[in-house]
Amino acid sequence: KVLYHYAVSAWNIRNFRLAKQLLDSVIDQPTEFEGWKSLAYLRRGELFDIEGKRMDAQAKYRAVLKYPDVWDSHKLARQRIRDPYHLND
Repeated sequence: KVLYHYAVSAWNIRNFRLAKQLLDSVIDQPTEFEGWKSLAYLRRGELFDIEGKRMDAQAKYRAVLKYPDVWDSHKLARQRIRDPYHLND
């Protein structure tokens, strides 16, 4: 939970390199509440879209669907699979 929120904070100040590292850590760490992984995969996919790495982004969005649906993460992941994320969305 803390790593996820730290990643979002890094994202908000446009430190995308740090945000990527932290989101990867969230994905790799065991957790009791897998919703954080779902959200981390979603945000990581968005960062891949920002970088123009569409195939990598879609893979992360598909991974979201394997985890619990938290805060409409499945709906947003399906939308992102169809339409790439843009920074000003």
